[in-house]
Amino acid sequence: MLNSKLIRLAHGSRKWIALCVLTEFVSLVSNIIIVITVAGLIEKSILESVSIVDVTTGLMVILAAILLRYLFIRIKGNLSYLCSSGIKSSLRGSIYRKLLELEMDSTRSAGTSSIVAASVEGVEALEVYFSRFLPQLFYSLFAPVLLFAVISRYSQMAAMAMFFCVPIIPLSIVAVMRRARKQMRNFWKDYERLGAYFLESLQGLTTLKVFSRDFEREGLLQEKSWTFRNSTMKVLSLQLSSITVMDLIAFGGVAAGILIAVLFPTTSSRSISAAVIVLVLSSEFFVPLRILGSYFHAAMNGVAAADRIFELLNARIDRPAAVSSAPLSSEIIFKNVSFSYDSQRPILRDISFSMPIKGITAIVGKSGSGKSTLTNLLLGFNQPQTGQIIFGGCDIGTIERKDLRRRITLVPQNSYMFSGTVRYNLQMSRKEASEDEMLEALHMSGFLSVLKEFPEGLDTQVGERGSRLSGGQRQRLSLARSILLDADVYVFDEVTSNVDVESENHIMKAIHELSKRKSVLIVSHRLYAIKEADNILVLEQGRLIDKGSHGELLSRSGLYAKMYEEQLRYEKLGRDDRIYV
Repeated sequence: MLNSKLIRLAHGSRKWIALCVLTEFVSLVSNIIIVITVAGLIEKSILESVSIVDVTTGLMVILAAILLRYLFIRIKGNLSYLCSSGIKSSLRGSIYRKLLELEMDSTRSAGTSSIVAASVEGVEALEVYFSRFLPQLFYSLFAPVLLFAVISRYSQMAAMAMFFCVPIIPLSIVAVMRRARKQMRNFWKDYERLGAYFLESLQGLTTLKVFSRDFEREGLLQEKSWTFRNSTMKVLSLQLSSITVMDLIAFGGVAAGILIAVLFPTTSSRSISAAVIVLVLSSEFFVPLRILGSYFHAAMNGVAAADRIFELLNARIDRPAAVSSAPLSSEIIFKNVSFSYDSQRPILRDISFSMPIKGITAIVGKSGSGKSTLTNLLLGFNQPQTGQIIFGGCDIGTIERKDLRRRITLVPQNSYMFSGTVRYNLQMSRKEASEDEMLEALHMSGFLSVLKEFPEGLDTQVGERGSRLSGGQRQRLSLARSILLDADVYVFDEVTSNVDVESENHIMKAIHELSKRKSVLIVSHRLYAIKEADNILVLEQGRLIDKGSHGELLSRSGLYAKMYEEQLRYEKLGRDDRIYV
C-alpha cells in the first residue's frame, strides 16, 4: 500500500499529510487528558469529598481539552482538503501535460473512455488514498504505542493483551490485499469497458437508429452493466467481510483488556480511576486501526486506479529532444523519409520533396496511399523511422512543439468548434487579436457574410461543437481561425470534402490568397480543387511515384491522369472548369 510511485506524486502534499498526523496526535492527547481528568473526579467523588475548586479545575481542564480537540479536528479537515486538492490538481495536470506530449498518440496509448476514467474517477479514488489513508496509516503506527504507555501505568496486563491484539488487524489487511488488488483491477477494467461501450453507443446513436439496431445495442449494454455490477458486488462483499473480521478482532481485544483489568489488580493504587481509564481508553486502542481498515478498500480502489494512470503517464513516444526554436519562414524539405506505425507494414517509403516558402503543394493518391500520414509527420505528430524533415535548416523533431505549432497549422476535415461565441473560437488561435483583425480573417474565409445574418455579430453563440452552424459554415470559421494565427505553413487536409459548393468556393479562394504569401499544403482526393497547385505530389502505396504541375502530370498519362479522367466522368466536369473565382 506504500506505493513508491504514488508517494513521489505526493511530494507537494507531504507537509499536509504530516500535519494531519500531528493534529490526530494532539486530538488523541486531548482525549487522554479528558479521560484521566474525568476518572480522577469520579474516584474523588466516591472515595473522598470533592471540593468546588477540584470540580471547577477539572471542568476547566476538560473544557480546554474539548476545545483543543475540536479545534484540531477542524484543522485536520482543512489540511485533508488542502492535501486532496493539491494531489488532484497535480495528477490531473500531469495527465493533461502527458496528453499534450502524446498529441495524436494519446488515444493509441489509451482509449478515450480510459483517459476520462483515469483523469476523473481514478483521481477521485486516489484522493482517499492521500488525504485519508496515508495520514491514518502513519497515525495508526504510533497511536497504539502512546496508548500502551498510558494504559500500562494503570494495568500492564491489560495493556499487553491489547497491544498483542493490535498486529492482527494489519495482518488481516495483508491477508486480503492480494485478492482485493485483483478484484479492484477487474473492477476498473469492467468500468472502462462499460464506459467505452456507452460512449461509443452515444456517439453512434444516430447510426443505431438508422439501422434499427438500438435495441440490440441496449441489450449488449445491459450485459456489460451486469458484468460491472457483479464486479462491484464482489468488491463490496470482500470489503464487508474484511471489516467484519477487523471488528471482531478490535472488539475482542477491547473485551480482553477490560476483562483483565477487572479480574486482576492494577499497578496503580487508585483502582477506581484506573479501571475507568482502562475501560474508556481500551476502545481508543483499536480505533485508529479500525478506521484504517475502513479506508483500506477505498485506498485499494485508488491504487488500482493508479495502475491505469501510470500506464498513461508512462506511455512513451519516440521523439528527439527539442533543442531549438522555430526558424523564420523557410522551405520544408523531406529527405528520404520512411515511416511505419508497427514496424511491420511500411506506410511511407523513401519520400523526398520540398515545399517552397510561398505557393501551393498538393498531395493526391488513392485511399491508404499515405497522404494523412505524411501530413502528420510534417506537423510533428509522428517521427519518421528513417530520413529527415528539414524546416529552416533544422530537423523538425528538434523544434520546440509550441514553436512548431505556431509556425505550421492544420485545418482538418472536421474542425472542432468550442461551445461559446465566434469571438471565443477565433481567439483560440490568437487571444490578443483585435476585432478588426478578426473581421479581416472572417472576410478572407467568406464567413463574414454569414456573420452579418446574426445580430450578435462576433458574440454569436455557435453552440456545442458548432451545432448552430452548418458544416460549410463551421469549416469557413475554422479557416478564419487559422488565418488569424498567421502561421508560415498551412496544411489543409480534405478541407472541402464535406462542404457545399458555395463554401468550397470561399475556402479555395482563401487558400489561393494565402498561397501568395504563405506555404500551403493541400491534401485532397478531389483533383479539380488542386489543379492550380504549383506542385502536385502523387502517392501510391506509400511511394512518391510522380510530381509536377497539373498539365505536366496529365501529359505523362500516369496514375494522376487516370484518376483525373475518372473523376471527370463521375462528376461531369469539363477539363477547364474551375469552382473558385
